[in-house]
Amino acid sequence: MFKIKYLSMLVVVLVCFLSNMCSQISNVPQANPNVFPRLSIKNDSVELEIHRMSVDVKTMSNIALTTYDITFYNPLNRLLEGEFSFPLKSNQQIVGFAMDVNGILREGVVVEKNKGTRVFETIVRRGIDPGLLEKTSGNNFRLRVYPIPAKGTKRIKITCQEELVEADQSYIYQLPLMYKNPIEDFSIVVNAVKSDVKPIITDNDFTRLSFKKDGDNYIASSLNAKVQPSGLFQMKLPINDHSASLFTSRFGNYFYTTYPINIETSKKELLDSIAVLWDVSGSGLNRDMEKELQLLSTYLNYHQTTHLSIYAFNHQLEKVRELTVQGKIPAHLKDELMSTVYDGGTRMDQIDLNSLKGKELIIFSDGMMNLGELPETNTQKTIIAVSSSQVSDHTFLRNIQPQERVVFIDLGTSTIESAYNKMITDPLYVKTSVASGKVNYLVGKLSSDQNRVIVSGRGLSDEAVLDVKIVCGDKVLINNNFQLQGEASYELPIARLCAANYITVLSQNKEDNKDEIIRMAKAYGVITDYTSLMVLERVEDYVRFKIDPPAELQKEYNELLQRQPQWNSNQNKVAKSDTLSMVEAFKKWWNTTYPLSDAKLPDIVLPGPTEEELVPAIREQPAITRQQEQAPPPPTGVANQLTIVEDDVEMNEDLSLDFNDMSVEEEAVDAPVFFMIADSEAEDLPPRRGGSDVPIIQTPAIKVNTVAWDSTAVYIADIQQLPTNELYSYYLNKKGEYSRQPSFYLDMASYLFERGRIEEGVSVITNIAELKIDNAEIYRIVGQKLLQVNQVELAVKVYEKVLQLRPEDVQSYRDLALTYQKQGSLDKAVDMLKIAIEKQDMRGNRSISGILVNELNALLNCNKTLENTDSIPASWMYQMPVDIRIVLSWSSDNSDVDLWVTEPTGERCYYQNKNTYLGGRLSQDITNGFGPEEYCIKKAVKGHYFIQANYYGDRRQSISGPITLYAEIFRNYGTSRQTSRRVVLQLKDKKQVIDLAEIIVE
Repeated sequence: MFKIKYLSMLVVVLVCFLSNMCSQISNVPQANPNVFPRLSIKNDSVELEIHRMSVDVKTMSNIALTTYDITFYNPLNRLLEGEFSFPLKSNQQIVGFAMDVNGILREGVVVEKNKGTRVFETIVRRGIDPGLLEKTSGNNFRLRVYPIPAKGTKRIKITCQEELVEADQSYIYQLPLMYKNPIEDFSIVVNAVKSDVKPIITDNDFTRLSFKKDGDNYIASSLNAKVQPSGLFQMKLPINDHSASLFTSRFGNYFYTTYPINIETSKKELLDSIAVLWDVSGSGLNRDMEKELQLLSTYLNYHQTTHLSIYAFNHQLEKVRELTVQGKIPAHLKDELMSTVYDGGTRMDQIDLNSLKGKELIIFSDGMMNLGELPETNTQKTIIAVSSSQVSDHTFLRNIQPQERVVFIDLGTSTIESAYNKMITDPLYVKTSVASGKVNYLVGKLSSDQNRVIVSGRGLSDEAVLDVKIVCGDKVLINNNFQLQGEASYELPIARLCAANYITVLSQNKEDNKDEIIRMAKAYGVITDYTSLMVLERVEDYVRFKIDPPAELQKEYNELLQRQPQWNSNQNKVAKSDTLSMVEAFKKWWNTTYPLSDAKLPDIVLPGPTEEELVPAIREQPAITRQQEQAPPPPTGVANQLTIVEDDVEMNEDLSLDFNDMSVEEEAVDAPVFFMIADSEAEDLPPRRGGSDVPIIQTPAIKVNTVAWDSTAVYIADIQQLPTNELYSYYLNKKGEYSRQPSFYLDMASYLFERGRIEEGVSVITNIAELKIDNAEIYRIVGQKLLQVNQVELAVKVYEKVLQLRPEDVQSYRDLALTYQKQGSLDKAVDMLKIAIEKQDMRGNRSISGILVNELNALLNCNKTLENTDSIPASWMYQMPVDIRIVLSWSSDNSDVDLWVTEPTGERCYYQNKNTYLGGRLSQDITNGFGPEEYCIKKAVKGHYFIQANYYGDRRQSISGPITLYAEIFRNYGTSRQTSRRVVLQLKDKKQVIDLAEIIVE
């Protein structure tokens, strides 16, 4: 098999585009001064430039469409992949994406999210242009673009749709552009469609605009060279006519209407008890806590005297304080909440809403749950959910409970005054029905300030009559009827606007409505939790992956599709046949006695050059094939130190194993360790045929001294001198400086674990889950570290999240299965392993199914009472215990890491020598996945076994940090006496050989 050397790419991070995030200190929103938009390269001081940008704004009534057309210039001499993350406000949606393909903008088409990820990564490996715009968590979106050519440009276009906020008898439109460098070519056009009143520009920091009448519209435009768009463009669109505005589509009977309401609502009764859930996770630092506490204080003042129960939550739930509040929030409590430690991931599955003291519950959180979701609870309490963070899960916060018992407040688009007015009244909501005629679907809602009603949908008859009620509790406050006869809009995409509103309603129960959400999204071009927008370069790729292309490629697509061979209906049978072949091969090996009667021990390769001497020579070669590569030399001994570097932070770790006196599945954290097999279980080394006997190392005491974790980072010297009880405080002081470096959290958590501060270490390590939203690689690292310290319950939540993010990867099912097994959820573990075995992964690579069957058999052999076995093929089930089993996997896709095991004879078992004289067996070589690779020996002879990992290289176009290795070494595998030890460490460079452990059999 060939090791192909690919062009190295660097991640490009585009920071916070389309921000439009507003924090209001008056009736009119004010935009946050985000840095807009900037291309920076990881571990490089160079920034990519915006060469050209045009902004097109179109407004009509309370709807705005903003299209950003941006051309980036790459001044570097290497190809780059761009990854561009940005949040949207709760009233915004992405409705269009296009990318430059061979000089022409190509529109993105809707594809199911998991399929889009799979296709993107497959095509990037081939060096062909793809683009993918997807929703990640909450209101965060990510655009992935490849390639940005060396000394070249890449053009993208994104269209955002929003329903404007009303203030001062006007709709407010904001465009914040915070960019520190001049743009060679910048233009902006603003078109107020069918506006009777001239828009009023209230802020115009970066361009000179003035509106002129053009027919029924008001238009303003500006074209500038060498302009620095840094500041805010804001305008008011006066609401001259306060009657209802009804827009319909030209085709399809779609309708969208908005009209003002004036409700005199009665204030709610004063409450004598209120519970507050205060999010203290690491992302809590991104909230506007001053504004939140100002709102809370104002609200408590309304209730006069209240018993207040405050609960803090991150990866755990804790009651902070109970007190009686008279009027505003006490200064000492405000100071306490402001100075609270905000650290750790977010886990809400531990929260029982009914158990929290208080007649009403106020949640201050971004709603971004990365370690466990809030369980469904039927509570009669009114819940007020408050979000002030740019990145939030608005859908979750809106729908914690049915709408009649939830008040959602987005402090990014609400003033303190308007938020307070919503809090002191019972929740208002809209009920819609059809009085006559037929309607396909119907959606009613209130604007965020509750001053307007918005109704949209699709009629099935020309003159349907709608009934719209404004309800508070069980009281109908307003009842309106209107007929679907309105002005057809050619300027606004009414059909897509209606579909987006309907999808928002479906998303309140998204799991049950998944199929309908996907159908609607594909029909109307909407990004959802289950769909993305994708651009491909070649029509052949649209055909290959069964993705409907944009209109200009449709004819060619249909012609190619007719000639495309049909999908092999026997695919599953082929997969099962491959699995059976692997199982039979393992059985044959297990039933063979080693050494074979006619076998000869191969010549032992003498030690060659050191790794430092070997690596430069290897790197000079453009490509090395498996066939050309020479057998690696055996180790001269286990190295005293392993050096691991991430983000300029070094970690040194010695790792070895101790299985003596361990219970089943025991995983120790810190101690000098060794792995011993007793004399009664070990076989003597057979004599070397045709030569003298290989000497056996005799040692009365089996022990390898190690250092559990070390690092050369600048802060390590301080840590080593600190008392244990001061470690966490030191970490908090340094967190701001190193907050974006995963290695910092790994260092600190490892030292805390080493000194027995497990709870603090867990708080530290779970911060990694919040560094990059929806990054499965980071979640896998967190899960492995949690398993290392027996935090199995939390690890289960992490691997459930990994499966949610990457259901296309077999490794996701395997990781979760093995974690369920450690949890004791054996039936779930069996189900996951069965799925993994039968599932074809994204490349059609079924080479690990034999390993999975081994793991399934070991689970069954160790747990004889399991009943969930009826659906397991009998041909898979076979008891095959082994003395030693070693499994190596790693965190990153498109990476090649090799497992090496050097046996007491000096013979190395590796990808070119998979079956050894002593009977050692290595699984198939995994060259571009997550692993695993497996070494087994049925009967281990006396002597030393050296375990190493060879980091051959990777083909990742997006370098997200060093690869993390996970090795697990088993003794008595597949028996009731099975024990294991886990090793987790990070790699430094390609072409690196890592010493993992030494096993000594006596």
